[in-house]
Amino acid sequence: MGNISQSQTALSLSMPADLHARQLIDAGVDAFADSNYTLSVACLQEAKRIAPNAEIRNSARLCLASAYGLQHWPGVLTDPTEAAENERWLILAEQEYRELFADDPTPEQRATALRQIEAITSMRRFRDGGSKHAAPGHQ
Repeated sequence: MGNISQSQTALSLSMPADLHARQLIDAGVDAFADSNYTLSVACLQEAKRIAPNAEIRNSARLCLASAYGLQHWPGVLTDPTEAAENERWLILAEQEYRELFADDPTPEQRATALRQIEAITSMRRFRDGGSKHAAPGHQ
């Protein structure tokens, strides 16, 4: 499970799932702030996996989507490999936001996801020269 230590995993077995999931969300946010993106994503994915209810799971999902989206560099990249990797961050973020809708989101979570999907769509439009159509495969 990424860079989450065995001692952290063993300690977590003795605490309630909701508390553990919330601690993983906090750890993921802190890791992202420290530029440890691999640990951030690992913590947030695990929080989403173990969350005992939709509210916590969707909180993890929103943080994970943000972690993906913030690794995207806006603008046009000329190297095809870099451009594909850059687009992958938006795809991953958008998938997390869209998954949220099927998991009983709160009104605030739903509104956040909708705003972020619109922001992703706008970034693609700008990148693609103002086209009104989404990138292929992103309708």
